Amino acid sequence: EHKASAKHMSPMLQGEAMGSMMDNFRASVSYLKAMSPEFAAALASSLHATLYAPKEMVEPTRDICTVRRGIGMRGGKVLAIGAVWGEDMILDNELLRNYARVRCLCYFEAMHLPIRDLRAALDLHPVERSAVRWAVSRLAVMRGMLLLSAASKFLRIRGGVRISDLSDEQILDLIAEVLKRGIDRSPTLRGEFAKPPSDTGVSSAGAPSKPATAEEMQDIKSSLGRLLSEVQELKSSRKPTTMFGAPLLSPRS
Repeated sequence: EHKASAKHMSPMLQGEAMGSMMDNFRASVSYLKAMSPEFAAALASSLHATLYAPKEMVEPTRDICTVRRGIGMRGGKVLAIGAVWGEDMILDNELLRNYARVRCLCYFEAMHLPIRDLRAALDLHPVERSAVRWAVSRLAVMRGMLLLSAASKFLRIRGGVRISDLSDEQILDLIAEVLKRGIDRSPTLRGEFAKPPSDTGVSSAGAPSKPATAEEMQDIKSSLGRLLSEVQELKSSRKPTTMFGAPLLSPRS
């Protein structure tokens, strides 16, 4: 009913009328906090609701979602009315996104904002597009470090090799492999440095059973710093760049 009445309003009035529908996104998603009323109206018009039955699983999609009614569980966290998930859908690299499903504890209604509609709105709003571009880079670095820390421990446990023992070229190759293929499909982790499986503390899926140590995280940070320096050099030379295999949302600057 909100959408039907908003069709006859100006963009500014649409933003005000539909503001309540966007408040949850504005409060929980960092790159949407400062969105203009016009941009909020464009997003609100793209929202669609889905109703789920008790015990049903909400499968992961490239949508930002908020709970309109009901209660759910995702990754051990309770999702009550107003909770938001899926804000990492702006990352094109699927290895960096969280694919945890939502379990509905009762009748559950969620509002979905698809990535295609967000991108369409960003094409017409350069200020918000700039904020999302920055969020892509920042979130990719954060998620990339978590993935690389897991790869670092896998490398140490399965191959007895520390990242600090590798050459810069080997480090960059390893980073590229892990961020493009994941730990399970990295030829380097599964081949060159791998030892026969034993009591390694690593699950059959390749996920470490314990987090990396502070020293290992420092190795990752140092290696990542060198990688980002190369990225900055590429950007200054005006060559097209990506962050962790995830191109920025718009080719326009």
